[in-house]
Amino acid sequence: MVGSLLAEAEAVAIDGRIITVRPGNAGHSEGLERQRDTVAQAIGRFISEAPRVRIAGGPEGPIKGGSTPERMTEERATAERLKSLRAKDPTLSAAVDALDLELLE
Repeated sequence: MVGSLLAEAEAVAIDGRIITVRPGNAGHSEGLERQRDTVAQAIGRFISEAPRVRIAGGPEGPIKGGSTPERMTEERATAERLKSLRAKDPTLSAAVDALDLELLE
């Protein structure tokens, strides 16, 4: 479950040992909040100090200096989904560029 939550999440800020993670979907913030220690342990394997994980938009509130999220339009949702798929598969990304493909749902 943690893997699926993190697949869409992104690290938006790193301040010392504190890593701020923004869920890809607003509904995932609760799940990431519950799994915060597991995420910190997983990250801790790759760095020398034990990290602290903060979930953006969780109980601690939005990130300092952050803006409110934009309204999700159908075009933006499709563009973000295509961007995510292209990042996961370089062959698909090359095909989209070469053939000028678009995502249909």
